[in-house]
Amino acid sequence: MISPPLEEIKKGVLTFAKKREKKEGGFSATPFLPPTVEDTYFGCGIFALCQSIDQNFRTKHLNYLASILWNELPPETLLYYLKTSLILNGALPNQKDLKKYLEKFFTKTSSLKRLAILFILAQLLDSQEGDVGLSRFKERVKDEILKNQAKEGRLTLELFYYLLPITSRFVEKHLDFVFASQNPDGGFGFMPKTTSFIENTYFAVKILSFFDRLDKEILRKVQGFVISCLNADFGFGRNSQGISFLNTTYYGLAILTDLLKG
Repeated sequence: MISPPLEEIKKGVLTFAKKREKKEGGFSATPFLPPTVEDTYFGCGIFALCQSIDQNFRTKHLNYLASILWNELPPETLLYYLKTSLILNGALPNQKDLKKYLEKFFTKTSSLKRLAILFILAQLLDSQEGDVGLSRFKERVKDEILKNQAKEGRLTLELFYYLLPITSRFVEKHLDFVFASQNPDGGFGFMPKTTSFIENTYFAVKILSFFDRLDKEILRKVQGFVISCLNADFGFGRNSQGISFLNTTYYGLAILTDLLKG
């Protein structure tokens, strides 16, 4: 399949995303549903990739975030919340309150993915303000991850993606797993011998790019898969049969922006 020019794709994707943007702020999965934090992250991410964020856009969507009680969100959703705030140049939560939040979840968390998310949450705040307490918290979380990573029974590309900034050596040892997860259609599955989906393909591209292992043949196949996910509404589906959503559209556009830039 021949790829339309990247700028044409971006123009169409913006139109797709705008239909899911709420006048009062936030984005929703479909034009008729209420906004969610996750959809707002992907909507704002699309606008950022298209360099289409202005002050009115920032103000509207920061107002939506301000209506959310962030400390009642699970860590996975809070990560979307904080990353959206950073995209919009907004303020992060009070450091003391966020440290209490992190400690609360750390004491009852054994999942490697959730531990990695807690680390990334602390890293986001620490990189903005710097704090000895947060640095120590990150060390404790990393120690817990290193202690448990060998026991993890279900490895996936998503898990490796979250672990990458914390324990890249562990991820590097499993690059054969990543390569084996690519299918003949060019996309990547959750793990070897599973169906290709665009989110897994995004994770794989980020991982292989980190280790400078994206060769021309992999890139060619990935581009073909991603273009096959592009629908007539200029959204992207999870695969060539999937309907368009904001998250899958963000992943598709992010991959193509990396592959086709310049």
